[in-house]
Formats: sequence, C-alpha cells, structure tokens
Amino acid sequence: MSDTPETDATRPDLHVIHDAPDLHGAGKPCPKCGAKAPADAVLCVQCGYNFKTGKNVSGGLSPETKRLIALGAVAGVILVGGLVWFLLPKEEEFVPPANIPSEEQIAADRAAREQKLAEEKAAKEKAEADKKAAEEAKIAAEKEAVLQAQAEAEAAAARAAEEAAAAAAAEAEAQRQAFEAKKAQALETFRARLDATEPMIQPGETVELRTRNGLVQKGVFKRYGRRDGVRFAVLETELNGTLEIPIQDMDPATRRRCDAEFRAAYIQRFIDAKASQIQAAQAADAAPAAK
Repeated sequence: MSDTPETDATRPDLHVIHDAPDLHGAGKPCPKCGAKAPADAVLCVQCGYNFKTGKNVSGGLSPETKRLIALGAVAGVILVGGLVWFLLPKEEEFVPPANIPSEEQIAADRAAREQKLAEEKAAKEKAEADKKAAEEAKIAAEKEAVLQAQAEAEAAAARAAEEAAAAAAAEAEAQRQAFEAKKAQALETFRARLDATEPMIQPGETVELRTRNGLVQKGVFKRYGRRDGVRFAVLETELNGTLEIPIQDMDPATRRRCDAEFRAAYIQRFIDAKASQIQAAQAADAAPAAK
C-alpha cells in the first residue's frame, strides 16, 4: 500500500450503477413484469410476484412499501459498490492481466502442436517399421543360414555316400580280384594234382580200364572211336584181343582219364565248390572289419 494520503483528485468517482450484480451474482428478471430483481429476492418490488411460490402477493404492495423496498435496493447497491471499491486494488497495487494470445498465435501454437504430434507419430511409425524390417531381415538371414547349413550337410552327406560307395566298390573289386586270384590258384593247383594222379591216357600206353560194375580190362590203349553216337576206347589185350569199351560204362576215375569233357566237368564242379569256400572265407574275414 502507498503512504500517500487520499485526496479528491485521487479518490475514485463513486456512483450508483443500476442493474449491477450484487454479492450474490447478477440480478434476475421478473417473469411477470420483466423488472430486474436481486438474485436472492423473494418478491418483485414492481408487481409483487413471489419467486418461490410463483404467485402475486394478494392486493399488491402499497406505494410506500414499494418505495421502501426500492430505497433498500438502492442502499444495497451502494453498499455493494463500496465493498467492491474497497476490495479492488489501488493503482499502485493493480497487476495488469497477462497478455492474452491472439487468434493467430493460438492457431500457430495449435499448428505447432499438431506438427510436433505428427512428427512424433511419423518417428514412432518409422521406428516400428525399422524394427519390423530388422526383425524380418534377421529371420530371413537365420532362415538362409539354416538352408545353407542344410545344403552343406546334404552335400557333405552326398560326398560321404559317394566316397563310401567308391570305397565299397573298390573293396568289392579288391575282393573280386582276390577271389579270382584264389580261384585261379586253386584251379591251377587242382589241375596239376589231377594231372599228376590221373593223367589223360595216351595212345600206346599200357593201362587198366575199370567199368562201373567192377570189371577191369588191362592192355595197350590204341585210340578212341564212336559208333551209333556212343564213344568207346579201343584196348588191345593179351587174353581177349581188341576190345571196345564204352566210355560211359567206365568208372569215374577211369573216365576222367579217357573223356576230356567229363574231366573238364569234374574240374568245373571242383572249382565251383572251391569258389563257394573262398567266398565264405572272404565274408568271414570282412565281418570283423565291418564291425
């Protein structure tokens, strides 16, 4: 507060303002006559309308009563005006109101807020899109890596299968060659033994020819002959002279010495049996290696 004393020049000009708002708020119009009345008035001073009952006071008000009511209303207005003047800050205490932004400034602020929101939304959407793209790229890379690993594994398995097949083929070829070598060796050994124990009979050789019924003919072998599809050996004996002994009637050992075809078949049966034995031995040798 200022210490300067009030004078007529500094004291504000007081005057009655009709229809001014009281301490209870703005006045209210009478629905009956339209006259203004205080907000908390019960009766209209002009026509006697009762605001609470909605009816007029019987007989109306006397002019004196109306005058008194009007004077009371004026005195109330003066009292309210004085209180308002007393309560209002003086010039040195008056604080001017803050600057009220213009419509252009309000529009500019609204546009700035909307722009900021739009930028934040766009940045958020971009971040989400980038995150989604990164996740999709990561998934694609992982999928590609899995496919690449599968392809490499399949290629390695194929190479391993090829190598195993080649090794198996090489092993099979080695076994075949070993089998053939053993078979050839067995055949050569068997033929040598057969030639030593049961050589083919040559013309002019003294021999004993045995038949399947146990008969033995001893003499000098002359030649082989054939009559009516039957092959025979011609033998010159001392007791019986020249004999023709059918080869098919000879026992196996004698026939192997006279019949080349029978001898070859005998050798083939032997080598077939021997081959089975060789294969069985190879299989037995391969079984522990496979385990």
